[in-house]
Amino acid sequence: MPKPFALLEARTAAAAFRRLSNCAAFIENVNETDNGDVRVDAIFANGYAAGQVGALGMASSQPALALPTVQVPANPVGLRVTVNGQAYLIADARNDGTGETHLLLELA
Repeated sequence: MPKPFALLEARTAAAAFRRLSNCAAFIENVNETDNGDVRVDAIFANGYAAGQVGALGMASSQPALALPTVQVPANPVGLRVTVNGQAYLIADARNDGTGETHLLLELA
């Protein structure tokens, strides 16, 4: 059972994302008993930039999705997520320890 602070942290993160989210994301449902994707309130950042780094090539950043940790599936890497009608695959998941997780995405 989660500790009292973890419960408070989860409730606070969920409330904040309900108010501050800029999109509804749909994460592939891995639960065999339920059908359809799971809707989550999230903050989407479509960060992509490319440029020359001297003679070495280019630098880029990935699109990312921030959401409450309690809404992230246990093993999210490789799952499909849809944001604003665009399909992505979850490339990495980074829990920041404050009840928020950042999912790094790549185009599906």
